[in-house]
Amino acid sequence: MKIISIGVAALSSIGLSFAVESCSGQKINRSIEIEIFIDAREVVRSGQQWAETLQKSGADRVNIRTGKIDRPEVDIVQLSSGELIAIKAAVARNRLYLPGGNFGMTEISGIKRLIQSIRDDGVETGLAEKQAFGLTAAQLVALHDLLAQPVRFSTKGIPLQKMLDQLEAQLGHSFQLDQTAIREVDQTSAFQSELRGMSSGTALAVVLRPQQLVMQPHREQGRDVELRIVPSRNADEFWPVGWPSEMTPVKTEPKLFQRLDLQIQGYPLKTTLDAIEKRMGVQMVFDWYAIEQAGIDLEKTKVSFEKDNATYISAINQLLGQARPRLKQELRLDESGRPFLWVTTLR
Repeated sequence: MKIISIGVAALSSIGLSFAVESCSGQKINRSIEIEIFIDAREVVRSGQQWAETLQKSGADRVNIRTGKIDRPEVDIVQLSSGELIAIKAAVARNRLYLPGGNFGMTEISGIKRLIQSIRDDGVETGLAEKQAFGLTAAQLVALHDLLAQPVRFSTKGIPLQKMLDQLEAQLGHSFQLDQTAIREVDQTSAFQSELRGMSSGTALAVVLRPQQLVMQPHREQGRDVELRIVPSRNADEFWPVGWPSEMTPVKTEPKLFQRLDLQIQGYPLKTTLDAIEKRMGVQMVFDWYAIEQAGIDLEKTKVSFEKDNATYISAINQLLGQARPRLKQELRLDESGRPFLWVTTLR
């Protein structure tokens, strides 16, 4: 058998590989033993009470020992039948110090949740801090990497369900549509833009938006991450259309600040933007839902702009400002780090 000793301080440094492996879908049988170290001065007063309390914790075995340890520790023993997780904890000032938290004697519900989390997900995932969508940092990294894969098929003119089917085949990961989403999907509506080459996560968020749907990663304890498609009105947290850059715009996408001479007189806004996009080499992605809700027809909106030596970004801003209501652009990154302009309404 193989024994891995893990101090609490070391968990964050090794969490990535274990947390990613924990989503393999295989159920691991885990036994949990807790060894409580209590100072000799406290063992008479509270040792028996802690022993009785921890019998309700969900652990398979609890032992009380007299002594001190510097900090809680975990040993993972690999067995042919699964794992034995041996936890060393300490009682000090009548509080129990476990890996992952400290508890008073009346906080048995918190202790039970922690023990069950370790049993379901293993030490690394069970003890890791949960972040967005209730996922660990490692799970978010793994999901981000999955969704960074570029879309390898044309999205223009295809209905949402076909888009989802092709993305599922490409990613090897299924999407779960809730019943409300299934009822509200317009199967006759075809997406208007070409997103081939954009990362899958951002492209999915763009395509879902006109149907007022969003993708919401979700994970039940002890299970794989699910990618749920839900109505946007039911989601406080969802996968976004791209991500902000930590760099300045000129460093994020220098092409936006290249210069050109423009002579535009009364051309349709969409035709003008398409021509600039092709020449500039930076993709413009349209928020069709917000644009249509605002009553803007990009083909009927006529724009003019005449200036020599103008930057692309200043020209785009001037052109978008001529729509009524006005439009704006936001520089964002897809999951692969590729910049694009999100064209939406002023709010």
